[in-house]
Amino acid sequence: MSLRNKLFISFAVISLLLLGFVFVAVELRVRAQVSTDMLAELRQTDDAFVEQWQFLRERLAREGAIVADAPKLKAALDTGDPATIEPVAEDYRRMIGADLVELRDPEGRSLARLAEGDDHAYLELSFPILVGESVLGNMTTGYGLNRDFAARMKRLVGAEVAVVNGDRLVASTLAKEREEELALGLAATDREESWPLRLGGESYLARIVSEQAAPGVEFLILRSVDESLRFLGAVRRDLVLFGIFTTALALLASYLTARTLTRPLAAIVEGMRETARSGDLTRQIHIESRDEEASLLASTFNHVASSLLVFQQQAKHKERLSSLGRLSATLAHEIRNPLTIIKGSALQLLEEESLGGDEREAAADIIQEVDRLNRLVESVLEFARPATFSVEQVDINDLCRGCLTAVGDAPGLRTEGAWDPRLAWAPVDPARLKQVLLNVLLNAREAISGPGTIRVATRREATDYLISVSDTGKGISQEDLPNIFDPFFTQKPKGTGLGLSVARNIVEGLGGSISVRSQLGQGTEVELRLPLEPRFPASRVPQPLEM
Repeated sequence: MSLRNKLFISFAVISLLLLGFVFVAVELRVRAQVSTDMLAELRQTDDAFVEQWQFLRERLAREGAIVADAPKLKAALDTGDPATIEPVAEDYRRMIGADLVELRDPEGRSLARLAEGDDHAYLELSFPILVGESVLGNMTTGYGLNRDFAARMKRLVGAEVAVVNGDRLVASTLAKEREEELALGLAATDREESWPLRLGGESYLARIVSEQAAPGVEFLILRSVDESLRFLGAVRRDLVLFGIFTTALALLASYLTARTLTRPLAAIVEGMRETARSGDLTRQIHIESRDEEASLLASTFNHVASSLLVFQQQAKHKERLSSLGRLSATLAHEIRNPLTIIKGSALQLLEEESLGGDEREAAADIIQEVDRLNRLVESVLEFARPATFSVEQVDINDLCRGCLTAVGDAPGLRTEGAWDPRLAWAPVDPARLKQVLLNVLLNAREAISGPGTIRVATRREATDYLISVSDTGKGISQEDLPNIFDPFFTQKPKGTGLGLSVARNIVEGLGGSISVRSQLGQGTEVELRLPLEPRFPASRVPQPLEM
């Protein structure tokens, strides 16, 4: 499968997954919001129900008090005859719209009871019937908590209403089949303040009204969850249409994006193949694209190719230096023995008493030049032989201070030191480090022809420490700066050109690095960076040369 097709399929799958996630998230969010809103609406419905219930009680209390004080009712009750009392009681029941009117004598015996359905629960209030200070009897009146009452409360509060007596359903505004399910559910459910119900395949949220109707009698208000979520179908439909439209756009965008990405990538891949086939690291990949990633990939490949080319050149250069080192070591060994013989012969000549002044001066010159050549031979051997180290904990500040003192005695030369107090002891080969510092300090001293300053500073960092040696001498030209670490490169009339080469070998052998910054006529700064913990990577330790 091509990269373009892989990208296209990946983008399409991601788009569909995102759309599915949005669809599910919207569904869950809407359902959660609806549930929260329904609980709030149930609480509001509860408050409205209680308000209407209290209004009915107050109305019943007012009208019942008026009837209990009616002279006609008192006269009928005074006869004690049920046949006389019942017609009067029926007239008053109809007049106040009550479902229950019961009259009793002072001893509590029922004289007349007029009720619509004796199996109903009632909102009941009792009133004494007084004639002066005497109790003529007692009247109980009330509203039946029946289906008509539930329907009336439904119109007032806007929710389904049920009257419950314990686990028995007394009346409700639900359909008959749902009433049966509710009756069964009441017996099987541990009722809380609010709880979900499933009636006739429809979900409801039920709540017990906080105001109790009568001892053991409670009101339930129910709201249909499915009805509240009915608008969700329209939302789903809109989401599906939106998803189809968005998916089409996403697929088109995925195709165009895949094509846009793969076109420059194809050019880059072809350039890579050509470079691998020809081995030409100078070949550069050029693409015309506004895609930053593709341009960055092309430029990164070009940079890697250039770096490999530089690495190849450096490897060839190191190989030439290695060959030069082996040749130099061989020549040094071959030269050392004749030099020893020459120096010995010149010393014997100086012991001859018959030797003239000119001859003695010539012999002394021979010895001086032999010594100079011996020092050159030693430098060559030092450069060629593998470095060995004896690492110990050293006070770096104290070592640098001693080296600076050793080279600071000259007219017009000022030396300065800046020592980091955080840098005290560090692992290093003190003799090797002193050799490097003295070499650098002597170069700095020789670069100052008149009055000048040599400054040595130390600084501790997270994992390394730095030693910088700066001078105000004549500096190094930018043309010569890249070559100063090459063996036998020197601008000094009597220099060997091996000092900095040996110094770099030592510093790299200690796991560090050396760098030089210089401006012609402004001075030079040499910076040594060495580790606070010993590390001697094999790739940076000078390897033995074959003699």
